[in-house]
Amino acid sequence: MRIVTWNCRGAFAKERDVFGRKSDELFALDADIAIIQECSKKDADSLRIEGSSPLWYGNLNGTKGVAIFYKSQWRLSLFAPIDHTYLIPLEVSGPENFKLIAVWTVIAKGGVPAYVKMLRESLQAHPDWYNGGDVVMAGDFNSNCQWDKSPHYNHQSLVSSLQEHGLKSSYHLHHSQEQGSETKQTFRSTRKTNHHIDYIFVPHEWIERLNHFEVGTFDQWLRHSDHCPLIIDIASRSPANETNVKLERHSRQ
Repeated sequence: MRIVTWNCRGAFAKERDVFGRKSDELFALDADIAIIQECSKKDADSLRIEGSSPLWYGNLNGTKGVAIFYKSQWRLSLFAPIDHTYLIPLEVSGPENFKLIAVWTVIAKGGVPAYVKMLRESLQAHPDWYNGGDVVMAGDFNSNCQWDKSPHYNHQSLVSSLQEHGLKSSYHLHHSQEQGSETKQTFRSTRKTNHHIDYIFVPHEWIERLNHFEVGTFDQWLRHSDHCPLIIDIASRSPANETNVKLERHSRQ
C-alpha cells in the first residue's frame, strides 16, 4: 500500500504550458491513497474520470480544501463529524483497514496561528478516534519543534501525545532522526528557507512493514508548489504478523 501526502498550492488539475498538470506528476507516483491539501473542489471533481475516486472537504465556495484520492479497491468515508477545519476523520477499508486523519492546519480566523493547537485540541476532544484499530495521521501540519514556544500547544507535545496513542512519524523512523533535526525538508518559505512541516504518522505495529519512505526533491517539485510530497509504502500483512499484532494489542489493554 502506498500513501502520499502533498500540499499542491492550488491549481491541481490546471493545464500548464511548460510543466503540465500538477495532478499528472502526482498521480505518476501511483498512490493507493493520496491526500492533497490546497485543492479546489472543481479540480478534485474534474479528476474523477481518471481512475481515482476523490473525496473533498473544504471552504464553502469550493476554492480550497483537502482532496483524498483513492484507487478502486479502497473505500473511504467519514467516521465522525468534522469539527476542526481541515482535520478529516476517515474510515478506510480494503486490502488494509484503518482510520485515516487527513490534516491541513491553517491560520484561524483573526490571524491567530492555530497550527499545533488545532491538532492538540482534536486529540483532547476525540481520544476515541485513536482507540480500537490502526490510525494514520498524515498531511501538512505546518509545525516543527524548532518553533516551539508555548509550553502546552507545541509540536513536541503533539508528537508525545501521538506516541501515547501508538503513532510514530514514518520519516523519523526511517531516517533514525530526532524531531527538529531533520536533514530532508518538505517546504520552502517565501524567504527561501527550508523546513520540515509535513508528516505521516503510522501505527507502531506498522513499523516492521514500512518498506519505503521518500521525500520528494525541491528540484522536481518546486516548479509545482512550495511543498514536496511524502511517500510511504507499507507491505501487506502476513498471517503470522497479524497474530503478533493482535497479541501485542491485547498485552497493552
